[in-house]
Amino acid sequence: MAGPLEDYNRMVEKARGVMVFYADEGKKTRLVKRPKTAYEVRDCSDRAETLMRLAFFAIKDGHNALIDVELTGEKVIVAGYKTTKWQGRAFPATLDPKKYDR
Repeated sequence: MAGPLEDYNRMVEKARGVMVFYADEGKKTRLVKRPKTAYEVRDCSDRAETLMRLAFFAIKDGHNALIDVELTGEKVIVAGYKTTKWQGRAFPATLDPKKYDR
């Protein structure tokens, strides 16, 4: 049982180190090839969770960066309680950390 839990914790630590380039930073990543499909997540409780889920998908597929990241929040009222649901979209990439210092 300790094996899968340790693997998951290792992946979470790697996900925290993923390089993130937002959509408005296109100048830095303009020469990076974009895959045809992007990662998408929906119904997250906050911005950090949305970004962490995207980073986890990237690590799981063997990438170390997210490019053209778009995070949007939508205000929702449920039974008088106001909250924000977040969604995100990003392309995975494998970049040389020496070229892109973050």
